[in-house]
Amino acid sequence: MTGPQVSVIIPAYNAAATLAGQLAALAAQQSAPSFEVIVSDNGSDDLTAAVAHDHGARLPDLTVIDSTARRGPSAARNSGAAHARGAVLAFCDADDVVSPGWLASLVRALDTADAVAGAFEHRRLNPPRAIAVSWNTDIPIRLASWPDLPAGASSNLAITTEAFRALGGFDEDLATCEDIDLCWRAQLAGYRLAFAHDAVVHERKRSGLRATYRQSVAYARGTHALELKHRELLGSTPPGMVSTAVDHGAASRTTADVDSRAMPQSHVHSSVDLSRRLRALGSRVRRPDRASLLADLVWRIGQRHGLEAERSRP
Repeated sequence: MTGPQVSVIIPAYNAAATLAGQLAALAAQQSAPSFEVIVSDNGSDDLTAAVAHDHGARLPDLTVIDSTARRGPSAARNSGAAHARGAVLAFCDADDVVSPGWLASLVRALDTADAVAGAFEHRRLNPPRAIAVSWNTDIPIRLASWPDLPAGASSNLAITTEAFRALGGFDEDLATCEDIDLCWRAQLAGYRLAFAHDAVVHERKRSGLRATYRQSVAYARGTHALELKHRELLGSTPPGMVSTAVDHGAASRTTADVDSRAMPQSHVHSSVDLSRRLRALGSRVRRPDRASLLADLVWRIGQRHGLEAERSRP
């Protein structure tokens, strides 16, 4: 019996409240190749596994695995990949919702690449006041420490199984930024990374200032750990490196965004970038609803605290 072409891997931890929406979206995929769904339950103590099993009728090729042995989203994704039967691995998160053409668009982009990162939409799953904050995920992700090397997010990423296993999967020692690390390592190894702006995931933001702060701290610390891991290469542009990235649909985009999701604010920005940020901040100050400005401030404070914490470590 022929197996699935694609293995969709969802790391899940206490995701009972949101997982059903993601599974329903996968069941409604249009023009998609044959695929299996692997829910990698990373030690949940709620009804995550039960919610997944309830969708077995709509997703007959669905498997729930126990990835409790090592905690963390990277470990959960790697465990899912170890059980995968498809020639392509597609990663998405339990609290987001993929668009109807998501999987077909990712696989189509893989015709000219070994890995592909999709785009994000932020309005569908978030209240209006949460949309404008500065950490919207966008592609390509570029860190100020190495802007010439792009990356994608693990919540909307596909890669050939052969390439993923050759690279050793996600680095489980990185608490965050493991997706940037994988994309960097893939390109350094000569694999081609593509960006598919029509492979859209509706992204859910963290709810509440405390969660926003904690996520900001985690991303700042993760960025610092990533830079330490690649410290011998940062600041240089390997010959031919930029050409390994293919941007599908780039003509429709008007800006090249630096990923503020993962970038500590201590990095130096150009005067043009600083001017753009100040204008955006000013527009939010003038709005009647200043909740997004407060969330943005909390995010930036968290980034600074996270970076300081990492730099103070031995």
